[in-house]
Amino acid sequence: MKTLKRIIPILLVVLAVFSLVGCKKKGKDKSVDELNNALNNTVQEFKAAQNVQAKITLTSTDTQTIDVKYSIENNKIKALATVLKDTNGEVSVYVKDGVCYIARYNSAKEKYTATDAELQKIAESYTLDAYIKKALDIFNKEFFKASSAEKLSDNSYKLTCDLINLQVSEDTPDDEIIEAEAQIEKLQAMESVTLTLTLSGDSISVIEGTFVKEGKTSTIKIEFLNKDSFTVEIPNQSEYVEKSNN
Repeated sequence: MKTLKRIIPILLVVLAVFSLVGCKKKGKDKSVDELNNALNNTVQEFKAAQNVQAKITLTSTDTQTIDVKYSIENNKIKALATVLKDTNGEVSVYVKDGVCYIARYNSAKEKYTATDAELQKIAESYTLDAYIKKALDIFNKEFFKASSAEKLSDNSYKLTCDLINLQVSEDTPDDEIIEAEAQIEKLQAMESVTLTLTLSGDSISVIEGTFVKEGKTSTIKIEFLNKDSFTVEIPNQSEYVEKSNN
């Protein structure tokens, strides 16, 4: 009996430890508004970042990927490594030490020393904000207001849009109403539209939109990789020839 009296308290302690280990406190589920805010904040963070690395994947009848890496300084491209791959091959644009290197599929590879104005233009055209603008025009506040969220895992949510009840928000400025209506018309032409968000802390690391129309599915996936600095490495640099001014 004395032995049992010693064992029982020990067992109670062990059970208490296991119950604490097995019952970790779960975080509060995110609301649709919180997910919308997380996406908007992430986009703004990457838009303001000096260094950006991201990847975009488009799938339909075929697959297209765009790897995006760049550094911006004083509104000009300081370094860039953007590579697009599709069924036709590869298109790449690199900027290193003020020199721009361009390769288009199987055409001759060219290089030229870029002016400040050209480096500024590249910063406007080849950065993440420019690539994902059309996608974010679709996944706007109207989309989120008409969507319900399903938690897939601790860090993943799927939003399904109620296309029938999509409507322009009352707080939409007059000069944005026509564009909002056009986006809604595009969405309502679909059979279904969903958006899957993967979170990393309070930020979004991946978004994947899925569109179904006439039984065909297409997707857009945007991976917000990091905001770390990087070094541009130009493959086969000796193959580039000076661009002709003619």
